[in-house]
Amino acid sequence: ISSSSLCRSLVPSSFISNRKHKRRTRRKRATILEMADDVASSNEQQQQSTATEEILSDTKEKLQSPRNKKQQLQTNSSSSNTTNTADSVTKNNNKQKKTEQHREPCNVVFTHTNADFDSLAAAVALSLLWSSSKGNDGDDTDHRLNDLPTHVVLPRGTNPIVQRFLAFHKHLLPLRGFKTILPEDVHAIGVVDAQNSARIGRGQAWLEYAKSIHIYDHHDGEQEPSQDNKKENNNNKIEKGSEDDKKSSPLLLLDRATSVNIEKVGSTTTLLVEKLRDAGIQPAPHEATLFCLGIRADTGGLVYESTTLRDAAALLWCMEQGASQAAISEFGIAKMASEAQREVLREALKHTQTKVVHGLRVSSVLVGENNNNHDNNNNNNKNGDKNNKDKKSGGSNQGYVAGLAQVCEEIMDLTDSDVFVMGATSGRKKNKNSGNNQKGNGGSGGTKWISLIGRASARAVGVDLNYVMSRFQGGGHPKAAAAALRCASSDNESNSVEQTNDEDAVVELANSGNLSPSKALDVAVKMIENQIPKQLVASSFMTTNFVSVGTNCTIEDALNIFTKNGLKSAPIIDDSNGGKYKSSLKLSDIVKAVQAGRSGDKVKGMIRTQGVKTVLPDTDLSELERLLIHEGVGRIPVIDDEGVLLGIITRTDVLRQHHFYDDLLG
Repeated sequence: ISSSSLCRSLVPSSFISNRKHKRRTRRKRATILEMADDVASSNEQQQQSTATEEILSDTKEKLQSPRNKKQQLQTNSSSSNTTNTADSVTKNNNKQKKTEQHREPCNVVFTHTNADFDSLAAAVALSLLWSSSKGNDGDDTDHRLNDLPTHVVLPRGTNPIVQRFLAFHKHLLPLRGFKTILPEDVHAIGVVDAQNSARIGRGQAWLEYAKSIHIYDHHDGEQEPSQDNKKENNNNKIEKGSEDDKKSSPLLLLDRATSVNIEKVGSTTTLLVEKLRDAGIQPAPHEATLFCLGIRADTGGLVYESTTLRDAAALLWCMEQGASQAAISEFGIAKMASEAQREVLREALKHTQTKVVHGLRVSSVLVGENNNNHDNNNNNNKNGDKNNKDKKSGGSNQGYVAGLAQVCEEIMDLTDSDVFVMGATSGRKKNKNSGNNQKGNGGSGGTKWISLIGRASARAVGVDLNYVMSRFQGGGHPKAAAAALRCASSDNESNSVEQTNDEDAVVELANSGNLSPSKALDVAVKMIENQIPKQLVASSFMTTNFVSVGTNCTIEDALNIFTKNGLKSAPIIDDSNGGKYKSSLKLSDIVKAVQAGRSGDKVKGMIRTQGVKTVLPDTDLSELERLLIHEGVGRIPVIDDEGVLLGIITRTDVLRQHHFYDDLLG
């Protein structure tokens, strides 16, 4: 037996079987590893081929024309925009669904821009009237007025004194902002203290949504601006003649109105207070206080000549409803509380210039404009309109200052002016995207505006500031009005104004922004001066049927003449010298002479030559008033160049010219 056979015979069969299994396993593993190496080699070759194809593809793209590539980008962009538009439509639809779920139908009452007490009080009164089941404004066509809540909306800004009142009372009033009301929810719109759609600012856009429009005002009338000027006044950037302009431009406010309530009273608040009183609606004490402030503001505390008996009755009724006199005293007096107002006052007083036009003192000043520029403008036009010499500019370039109306009234009192006009310029920073050659933009300094504020006293007969300011798309009262218009710089203003005397043409240039602030002020002042009528002269209203005493009359005869005619004074004329005026004889002097036993003396012995005041027939009314006021003369003799007595001017004659008392007898 061989050794190998002997070994196999001695080794168990199971051991031998396991060794065979291990050998087979090693052979299979080696085979698998070889196959894996082959697969890896194949993949590497495939990757190299793919990389080569990508390089060739990139090269082809670079060789493509730019036009094809641009078209491809546009296609991709269009696809992206389509996706964004779809997303936007979806969002808008969702927003519209949410909006429809929160609709709040209501009525809205607009004050005018830069609301004063009369406008705010009238708006609150109309809101109270519409919110009450008893309220009825006389329009039976709109039956839902009293079924919906009514909100008061301030289009833009308030007077400083009104702003101070609102700081304490805003939570007590039905005020809402534009952003809190959807235009689609507006049922009825009320407009108080205004007839011009430009005076309700952003509220113009809501007019087309209203089912009814109601106007309450006490002014004689306001000129409605043209559509082009209306766009300018509201900073509307729609191109002239565009389709958007045609859609958004409303008709004249008065033409669109469902009801118009315009009556000649001193205050719009009076009209609404009367309706509250007639309807039996009792206001709260704070509301009655506001109504009193509104009536007092537009009647000057019942002293303006436009005040009527109805205003006084309405004011009395508000006081009876519990108005607070303490609150009226606190908020009813305008004060120059800001340092900016006081600075304008100081500068304006330095540069205000006054001229006498037909007996009236007309003053004007331009503030906010550079002094040197204005003075140079005056020098360049020294041979032109003389008004340029009568106005100087005060202050430096600055922004808009609130409360200039109070400053204007203060200067008018301090300068004893009959008419005062202030022009206040303000600039707006230029948009970086705007061009440098925009029409009327004032050059590189951006758009410039001028606020024209006018005041006139009761003595300024014939002056209608409301008419003047309405020509510049403003308005107000005959004795108090304002306007704002766009201006050009002195270098860019139109020269056409120097070549025409046509008022309409000049106003058109001003409203289109082609006049400098100085020239715009000149135009307004010139229009006011043209309204002032020529002064009456002594010969036109003197008393010619007078009783006189001759120099040869005795004192006793003179006493009989005085007693018979009920005279207190009479002129003495020279009987022997053609009736020349010698002096004036008083009843008190005759009585003293009789008591002294001088009844038989001649009157010529009582002639006093010292301090005798006489006037010529062409002496104007203002000079006659000066003699009455400052010289204490009660009867003014009117003589000709030779001294012959023609007539007498009495205090009654002067009073009659002012039409103070219709039944006054001479």
